[in-house]
Amino acid sequence: MAVGIWTLSTIGLSLFFRLSSSFGQTYGPLAGDHRARLWAFPTSVGVLYGGAVAAQLEAVRAGTPAPRDGEVSRRPVGAATAAV
Repeated sequence: MAVGIWTLSTIGLSLFFRLSSSFGQTYGPLAGDHRARLWAFPTSVGVLYGGAVAAQLEAVRAGTPAPRDGEVSRRPVGAATAAV
């Protein structure tokens, strides 16, 4: 999953940068940095999504298709982590 998303985003951005004649003119010397940042975002999304899908598939194989009630603890923001 992650490899597919990464491949599609890399090919898509590559085509965009090749066909865009004004990208380098707009960003000037920072164009390389912007390209790297634009490429890093879909790459990280693909890796995280692929990991989530792999974890869910592993949970289904182990026989636990969904989290049990109460398994996720929810604390209010700013709540103390340990009682003193």
